[in-house]
Amino acid sequence: MKITAEEARKLAGPTPAEHVEAVGPMIRAAAEKGQRSICIGTGFWAHEGYSGTATYKEAVKLLEADGFTVKFYYTERQFVDMGTEISW
Repeated sequence: MKITAEEARKLAGPTPAEHVEAVGPMIRAAAEKGQRSICIGTGFWAHEGYSGTATYKEAVKLLEADGFTVKFYYTERQFVDMGTEISW
């Protein structure tokens, strides 16, 4: 079976830097509206944060290195509300 490097990268999924890059437009849009934080309760920022994966921890370090404060939140009521809050 032959596989190319491009195929392998796609199978491996996004890197921590790519996850951080993907939230850049969300942060910019929120900041332009005068907001001081965003909460992301879906996908990588919720599920990987809950699991505390190495990829999530590296993404958090990248954001913190750029001066952001990053917190994982988890609230259990009738339904679970969890995700990552990024503030500046």
